[in-house]
Amino acid sequence: MGSTKAEQFFSELIKNMDVVLDELRTHASPCGYPIYSSMDIRDASWKVCAVDVNIFPAGFNLLAPEDQERASIRMKQFLSSKLGRPSPWKITVIPEAHTNN
Repeated sequence: MGSTKAEQFFSELIKNMDVVLDELRTHASPCGYPIYSSMDIRDASWKVCAVDVNIFPAGFNLLAPEDQERASIRMKQFLSSKLGRPSPWKITVIPEAHTNN
């Protein structure tokens, strides 16, 4: 049985990952990449494409209680290194109106 277009796409992506990452680095803003994101991919058997990119997808509300403090500490460490200074910072979060998360 032949491989699907998605399998072919991901195989080529993995083989060329260094080239892809170099290209992404040339276009990255001074702020860098999003902290966390997800992408919905559709495979129509003759083409594969990203149909939705979520820079802040749902899921942080699902952290186990024992992981919440560690996540907070890691986020502070990440932001301190990216922003070049310790907290406090002003951060804007714009939630989607059509979700229950």
